[in-house]
Amino acid sequence: MFRKLFITFVCTGLLLGLAAFAQPNSSKTDSLLKLIAGKKTADTVTVSLYTQLAWHYLDTDSAKTIAYLQKSRALAQQLNYNKGMWEGYNNIGMAYARYGRIDTAMRYFDLGLQRAEQGKNAQVAAKYSINIASVYLNQAKYADAIRYYIAALRYLDTLNDRGQVAVTQHCIGIAYYLLKNYRLSLSYYAASITTETKSGKPVMLGYSYNGMGAAYKELNNYDSALYYLQQGREVAMKNGDKALMSSVLSNIGAIYGQQGRTHEALDYLNKALDLQNALGDKRGIAETSIAAGDVFVKLKDYNKALQYYDTAKRIAAAIGLNDILKEAWKGLSSAYAGLGNYKTSLEAYSQYASIKDSLYTKESTAQIAEMQTRYNTEKKEQDNKLLQQENDIKALQLAKERNKEYLLLAIFIFTSLTGLVYYNRYRLRQKNVLLQERELRAHAVFRAQEDEKARLSRQLHDGVGALLSLAKLNISGIESDPVNEKLLNSTKKLVGDAITEVRGISHELMPGTLAKAGLKAALEEMLEQIASGNTMKTQLNYHLHEKIAPSGELNIYRIAQEACNNIIKHAKAQNIEVLLREDGDQLILKITDDGVGFDKEGLKAGNGLNNIYSRADVMKARVTITTNTGKGTALSIVIPMKQIAYAG
Repeated sequence: MFRKLFITFVCTGLLLGLAAFAQPNSSKTDSLLKLIAGKKTADTVTVSLYTQLAWHYLDTDSAKTIAYLQKSRALAQQLNYNKGMWEGYNNIGMAYARYGRIDTAMRYFDLGLQRAEQGKNAQVAAKYSINIASVYLNQAKYADAIRYYIAALRYLDTLNDRGQVAVTQHCIGIAYYLLKNYRLSLSYYAASITTETKSGKPVMLGYSYNGMGAAYKELNNYDSALYYLQQGREVAMKNGDKALMSSVLSNIGAIYGQQGRTHEALDYLNKALDLQNALGDKRGIAETSIAAGDVFVKLKDYNKALQYYDTAKRIAAAIGLNDILKEAWKGLSSAYAGLGNYKTSLEAYSQYASIKDSLYTKESTAQIAEMQTRYNTEKKEQDNKLLQQENDIKALQLAKERNKEYLLLAIFIFTSLTGLVYYNRYRLRQKNVLLQERELRAHAVFRAQEDEKARLSRQLHDGVGALLSLAKLNISGIESDPVNEKLLNSTKKLVGDAITEVRGISHELMPGTLAKAGLKAALEEMLEQIASGNTMKTQLNYHLHEKIAPSGELNIYRIAQEACNNIIKHAKAQNIEVLLREDGDQLILKITDDGVGFDKEGLKAGNGLNNIYSRADVMKARVTITTNTGKGTALSIVIPMKQIAYAG
């Protein structure tokens, strides 16, 4: 779970910022009033004086603060002073936000955004969009926050301000993380790191490393998570950033806890809690307490776990952190179940489920997908317009050249040949663009499919599976007698069968072995399951030394899975062999069977074979099928290593 502390300091009002709130000072106030009174004609300086005067009353008189800010804005409007008007709406919004009147603050931010858009000022519009998004982020309205952050990106793209683009990309990564869309979260964190590296001003680097580590942790990719968290830790040590360090230590401790390294986990979590208590970071304390509770559940010290979960619950309830409150109730349910207190466990789980339903809805997911598509479409349209302008310019230049052709025959021939060369280059470029677009679409489709499979797998495992397990525990707690013993045993068997079926479906959608143990273990598990039916023999020859990127491992696994499914359905084979080896700068995947084979000339590719070709295209791989009727089939995939090699 990501840190609210970083949302507050990193993603709230970064570009406009709060004004420098002054402490009450009567002599300074009197001096400002005299300066205003001494002005014979109100001008832009007077606008600034009213604003300074307002901040002097910020902590002592809210009415005067608002009144002077309104005077500043009204005078700016009277003078037609655009900068003063835009800052005026922002300052009034900031003041109302300071006083807890968020709805009124948002109204002024919206007015400022409208003025900026009317004035076609992209820089100010971007700043207001980020302010609005930041308020929504703090209110846990993540879909609305993403909508305004993406709007800010559209404005920032026109300004070529890489530093502010990197900050905004980081904040979108946070929002997607809190929505549990960890794949999109990772893509925005990575984009922020890339953008910031190019800008030469690494402000967000440590935070983005920490964010990537937290996201990989949630995906159970612990090696990648620890790698990026270590990068974040080095940045925190270099900059003396205790807040960042506390978050990194908490995330590392949580990972060690999930890996069963309980003593190391508690050491890191206690260090994180010490820093968080010193910083007064209540959200951090609550999150780390949940991680500590999880460790004590693994140690079966359920009473100690209850203490930590209860601490997290009290803090979250007191300051309105529903996302943490949800996890605290979930932890309490597990701890009470461990103590055999199933009634209280079920009550806690009901609280968890209620908060979970209120935070994450199908409507939010659909709205975010629509916003992402809209942004990508608009960006593509802008690129197309630029390409059209370039083509128009080239057409004009070509027309000029053709007018000169009539002067001399030699010039005519020369320019004709030149035009032909340019035309061929243009056609080649267009062909490359179409190929790139097809690859991007394939990437997007596969990523969406895998994300949806992962989401369904988690819901089956964490939701339905957990409820069935709890039901089985409750049934086990019912005292049996000769009358109902047979019924209870039958019910327990049915629930057990349902748990097995849910786990099987969850594994089919997203094999946990692939994320936890890697490609080799996942392939071994798949082939063992095929061989367990006693109708086929399977063999895996795995000879890889190069580390494969997670996306490459997933594509290779899906191709092997699809090929084996086709063999099972159609080949009537007795033996299946999967070979995976390196050959120079290429990887060879070969799946063979001794089945009935087929006639390649009469083959009509179905969904399975089309999926294999599409995934191969994504990796720029070459597919070869060797078969004859009655002589088995060999499917060979030759993949360039540079397309799938691990870059982390």
